[in-house]
Amino acid sequence: MSWVGDIAYYQRLASSEDGAARVVVKEGWIWDLLGYLLHAVTLGKMSHRTFMDSYATTLGPVQAYPRGLPQLSDSTIVHESRHVKQSRWFSLWIAPWIGLPLFAATYLLLPLPVGLAWCRYRLELDADRAGFRHAVRHDPACTQMGLMVQARLRADQVSGPAYGWAWPRNWARRSYEKMAIDVWRNWRNI
Repeated sequence: MSWVGDIAYYQRLASSEDGAARVVVKEGWIWDLLGYLLHAVTLGKMSHRTFMDSYATTLGPVQAYPRGLPQLSDSTIVHESRHVKQSRWFSLWIAPWIGLPLFAATYLLLPLPVGLAWCRYRLELDADRAGFRHAVRHDPACTQMGLMVQARLRADQVSGPAYGWAWPRNWARRSYEKMAIDVWRNWRNI
């Protein structure tokens, strides 16, 4: 069973976060091209297949998810919807497609493409904060310890090859753990 059977539900959730968001299956030449580029940029540390089969990807308003995933977490949809909103910010709130070039340049290149990609790290941290808030508010199984574990996993991911080693691991972990504590304290009773 695949998440695709519930695509209407996921589309409603994404649209509730940003009306322009579109949920699609990650298939086609553009996603393949991005996967091969990521494989090259990470010197083979992120395979094309892993990118295609395991990672959600957002371009402008389009959120693409691998068909083979059994289900998607609502927090992931909210995280990716936050990237749609971030792209909109870069267009001065006009439209995500208009903001995409500036968003992409900022996300990929500033201040450095690898190692000290502070903008990529901050945009991911912001999107994860949105996803964590959603989990704390809507998932009865969400615990403070579970949130901390998720924060460490995401920090390791963002500081690893999947995100071009965006930020040093220890720095990312401290920020993610602080963010998780703040989210737990400020959002669990709302």
